[in-house]
Amino acid sequence: MKYYVVSDVHGFYDELIFALTEKGFFDEKSPHKLIICGDLLDRGEKLRRCKSLY
Repeated sequence: MKYYVVSDVHGFYDELIFALTEKGFFDEKSPHKLIICGDLLDRGEKLRRCKSLY
């Protein structure tokens, strides 16, 4: 199992998706999990898009 950990996203959805794409999160074929530490929703332009990650 591979774990991807991010922290303090603060509603910056595009930046999160870019970072996950850069690290191969969406191309991963084996089981993997995304762990979010800190604030997911706080500010930023795309709070609703971040909320869809629940």
